[in-house]
Amino acid sequence: MLPMFPAELPPLQTTQESAMQDQCIILVATITTDRYGKPVKTTYASGPEIPCGFRQGGQAGAGTDEVMEGTEVVTADAVVRLPIATVITSIDRVVVTTRASVAVPLQAYGVLGQPARGPTALVVELELITDGSQP
Repeated sequence: MLPMFPAELPPLQTTQESAMQDQCIILVATITTDRYGKPVKTTYASGPEIPCGFRQGGQAGAGTDEVMEGTEVVTADAVVRLPIATVITSIDRVVVTTRASVAVPLQAYGVLGQPARGPTALVVELELITDGSQP
C-alpha cells in the first residue's frame, strides 16, 4: 500500500466527519486541589454537541471480562469516533445525546486510556459510569 500524502488527509477527515450519524457532548474535567496539592473535587463543564460515531460493546467485549485466567480486566463498554480536531483527555467524559438523529437516554461514559488518533478520526474507548454520578 502506498503511503498517504498530507494533502490527502483533510478531504478524508471531512468525509469521515460527515459519516458520523450520532451526536455527543464532551464533559471537560476540572480537578480542584487543596493547599497540599491533593485532589478534592472533580467538576465537569459541558461542551457543545459534536458529531460522533458511537458503538456500544467495545472492540474487546463489554464490561468486565475475564481475559486472563483468574483475573478480571476492564474492557470497553463502548467505542466512539470523534472528529480529528476534538480535544479530549483521559479524565473527561462523553455523553451521547442522539443516535441516528433519535434522542437517547443520557448516559455518561468515562474515557479508558488515551484517545487513539487515526488518519481520519480519534477513536476513544469508553467505560459506562455506574457510580451514580450525573452526566
